[in-house]
Amino acid sequence: MARKGKETQEQTSRLESLRDDCRRHPSAPIPLWRFEGEKFEIGGEGAERKRALSALDRLGAILAESTPGRPAELRRDRALAVEAVLKGIPFRADIAIASHLEGQETDKTSALCRQRVPDVLASVAELCDAMLRGKPRRERHNPGSVWHDAVKTLQLAREAGEDPSDAKIAKAIGVSPATFSRHVGSKDAWMDERAGRTATRRRQGNRDPDSWSDDAR
Repeated sequence: MARKGKETQEQTSRLESLRDDCRRHPSAPIPLWRFEGEKFEIGGEGAERKRALSALDRLGAILAESTPGRPAELRRDRALAVEAVLKGIPFRADIAIASHLEGQETDKTSALCRQRVPDVLASVAELCDAMLRGKPRRERHNPGSVWHDAVKTLQLAREAGEDPSDAKIAKAIGVSPATFSRHVGSKDAWMDERAGRTATRRRQGNRDPDSWSDDAR
């Protein structure tokens, strides 16, 4: 039991570290997509692209350890992560340049079915949070993560035509009302966010949790 508890703590730490690393870099969103019947593709270039691929590899390694009965030599950690990131995203009709269909005779453009994730780092961070919700949370919450989750939840609710209270948002992201008030509700920026002010939304484009300390206003 002691060993199992230690392994759980180590995995929790790895998930938290991966999640925070994904949100710490204010780089341009790196998309990932997969055409039906083909391997996945990823956008970006240079260090940003490498960072997104590294995040997928780290998530895949964690997922592989959580997959019982799968021999290590048969694992494809990155493939596991891609499947997790694309899970639940339907294939949609998409117009692709014929050069994508290398070696095939086609018109200039062809209609294909594609799954697409607009931001790999954001998606990996959300998956880490989803996995962490099934594990014991640390006493101290990361202010940046609480803020990010609150804003995301508010935005999704508004897209669905709802205007949830702070208490409902706190419950949805798995924190107490007191924690929500300390890291989110007491901030002037949250009032701006609720009012839908553009400047605040622009500032949220930076995923850096360190920019949201306990006494940030």
